[in-house]
Formats: sequence, C-alpha cells, structure tokens
Amino acid sequence: MISCQITQVGFPFLTLTSFLTREKRIQSVFTVVLFAVLADILPMAAQSPTNVLREYPLPAAAQVKESSPTAPGNPADLLGAYILDSGDRIKIEVFNVPELSGEFDISVDGTLNLPWVGTLSVQGQTVSELKKALQEQYSQFVNRPPVINLRLLIPRPIRVAVAGEVYRPGTYLIDFGGEPNRTKEVYRFPTVTQLIQKAGGITQVANVRNIQIRRFTGSNQPQVIDVDLWKLIQAGDIAQDVSLRDGDTIMISTASQVDLGEAVRLGRVNFAPDKINVQVVGEVVTPGSVSVPPNTSMNQAILTAGGFKNGRARVKAVELIRLNPDGTVKRQTISVNFAAQPNDLANPLLQPNDVIIAKRSATASLLDTFGTIFTPLSALTSILYLFR
Repeated sequence: MISCQITQVGFPFLTLTSFLTREKRIQSVFTVVLFAVLADILPMAAQSPTNVLREYPLPAAAQVKESSPTAPGNPADLLGAYILDSGDRIKIEVFNVPELSGEFDISVDGTLNLPWVGTLSVQGQTVSELKKALQEQYSQFVNRPPVINLRLLIPRPIRVAVAGEVYRPGTYLIDFGGEPNRTKEVYRFPTVTQLIQKAGGITQVANVRNIQIRRFTGSNQPQVIDVDLWKLIQAGDIAQDVSLRDGDTIMISTASQVDLGEAVRLGRVNFAPDKINVQVVGEVVTPGSVSVPPNTSMNQAILTAGGFKNGRARVKAVELIRLNPDGTVKRQTISVNFAAQPNDLANPLLQPNDVIIAKRSATASLLDTFGTIFTPLSALTSILYLFR
C-alpha cells in the first residue's frame, strides 16, 4: 500500500523530468540548425557585401530616381542628360559621414577638390557617372559601401548657336529656368523658342515648319532633330519646343513662299519680336519713327502716325522704300486703300527699318508755291501801310 502511494507520487515527478529533457533536446537541435545556417550565410556576406546590403532599403535621402534624357519636361532630366563641366555646383551627401558631405564647385580645369580624395576629374561625366566614381573612391575609407546622394545644385549656362532667319544670329549663353529645391532638381533646360527670343525673334520670311537642331553626342555624325513650330502654334504641340543641350546649333531656313495670313499670325507669337521700327515721313500728322508689332501692314503704320493730313497727301502714290539684306534697295509705289486686306500690292507687310513716304498732292504743292510767293509780298504791303 505504501509502495503504491510512492508510485503515484513519483509518476508526476518522472513526467516533469522527461518534459525538461525533451525541451533541452529541441533547444540543442535548434542551436545546431542555427549555426549551420549562419555558417552558410556569413561566407557569402564576406565575399559579396553588396548583395547583402541590397536586401535592406536605402535611407530616403539616398534614393535618387534616374530619368531618361529624352524627357525634357521632367525636372530630374538633368541627372540623365546633363554633362558636367566647369562652372557647375554640385551637392554631395554621404550618409552618416558628414566629413565627406558638402557643396563643391567644378573648377575651370574640370576637376573637383574633395576631402580625403583630393583632385578628381569630372569633366564630361554625367551626374550618374560621377556618383559611381565617388562610390568607388569613398569605399576605400569606409567599412561598408558608401550611400551617396548627389545633386546638381546650380548648373552653368549652356552655350548654343542659332543661324538663319532670326534678327540677331550668333552664339548665346542661356541660363537654366527654375530654382533649386531642397529635395530635387526643378531646373529646366532652355528651349528652342527661348533661344529664338534671345536672338531677336524670327524674321518675316522664316520657315517655322523646317527648323533643325544639330547636336553632337560624341560620335562623328551629329544628331539632327527636326522641329515644326507651326504645330506648336496651330495645335499646341509642346513637344515641338525641344529642350536644348550645351553645344547645340539651331538652323532656321528661309520660306520659299510667304503666306500673308500665316505671317500675321506669326507676328503675334511670343518668339517673334515685340516691336519693329519703321519710318513714316511726309504728309502725315506725326511724321517720324513709329514702333509697330511685327508683320504690321503699311496701312496700320500710316494710321499709327496719325493718318494723312487732310487734302495734302498724294494717297494714290505713297512710296515704300526697303533696304534688302543683300544691300539692294526696293522701291514700290502704292495706291493706299484703308479698306484693303494685307497683300503685296495694295497693303504690304512691313519689315524693320522700312520707310513710307507720303508725298504732297498737286493741289498742296500749288498752294505751297503760292504761299512762298505771296508771303513776302504780304509782309511788304504791311510795311508800306505803316508809312501812309
């Protein structure tokens, strides 16, 4: 009976002991498996630290979204298409290494002077290429691959050329549009219309349907980009206002035939000159130089000068004098009809520095002649009257 009680008391004790022994065995097995897994992972991590780091997201400040250089409307387009050169200012941020971070200017010889690295040539590189070069350089001084955020802080002006039918062809330096932002680039590459504005605007004979951009991309043959600004005017196709790159040349051809209706519309676009100066002299109310919008007709210029003097102008024989670009002079006698629509014969469109001469009519000439003769006699009669 006593033995039976001992057995009943000892059974729970034996059960608890068995449970603890089983838990220790499970723990031992888990420990062995854990060491085996670590033994496989650690050598791989030692051989390829980059692969291990890729499993973890980078800090938000270090994530830079690369963009396609063919998207001129994207503010981040500078990262993919911009070529670094002297005059650019960049901002380098190395995560958790403030000694290597800061703003740096690219010197005239195309180099950067960086802490720990020294002089580094960056001329001709894109922002993405420079970022890779900095990661290689700084990896010598840190224990893990450096996390770098690189931004173009202040871009230099780009140098472009324009030739053909603009009023001031030549080479121009154009600044980028927009303002720097703390987190992303909001600069915009200058566009074709901005360059045309800077060059004085298109002439009356410019062929806006046939504009070419010649761009050198490193190969022997330049890349040729066709632009049709008439699509921009007619349909608002903003893709025709192509963004420019440093070293681009824009060629604006001459129209073989000018449509007067289109010419009037082109005179109102923002890449046409604001005003042109013409001379209106002779029998008008306010003779002299007048400023009129581009592609203004002769009738409008005469009205801007106050119109003809009553009865004194030879309306049927107004003379238009034009100095051509080749140095020749064109004279045209026009019978003015203020009701006429713009046309080459009765109401031509004006060009800068045109001269309009409103001659005196025959009646006005005769009256002026009589006035010249009888005015002295009138004065003599007045003198004789005093001695009567």
